[in-house]
Amino acid sequence: MEDVEGTAYAGDIKEVADGFARNYLIPRKLAYPATKKNIKVFQEKEKSILKKAEKKLKDAQNLKQQIENITLNFKKKVGKEGKLFGAVTPQEISEALLDKGIDTGKKAIRLKQDMKKIGEYTVEVALYRDIKANLRIVVEGEEKQQ
Repeated sequence: MEDVEGTAYAGDIKEVADGFARNYLIPRKLAYPATKKNIKVFQEKEKSILKKAEKKLKDAQNLKQQIENITLNFKKKVGKEGKLFGAVTPQEISEALLDKGIDTGKKAIRLKQDMKKIGEYTVEVALYRDIKANLRIVVEGEEKQQ
């Protein structure tokens, strides 16, 4: 009935482990057993489910364009050799995107490497199904105040 990451998309008929279905999918109304009756009910609702999925897909494509046109700048305290005290985290990236009006949540931010040095990075933002945006991030050192 709805997308379940790593398992299936809305509209798919898929075989899963009994415990996963009983304890997770069915109680949350994410899926129903594939009985003749449920398949018939699903076929009646299929158009609205597919329309919903299409809308999410279009929204994700628009969001991808917005994200790929953004560069986030972070100023962090720096030690020797340009190493940061700490690192830029998915939480910080998510909050910076939210400040620009884009709500992805920190779970959508996929770091390919730790951002523990000054420089430019590319971060993957998972938006919907297979749509991922590449976000450019620049990490700069904070000037020391005397």
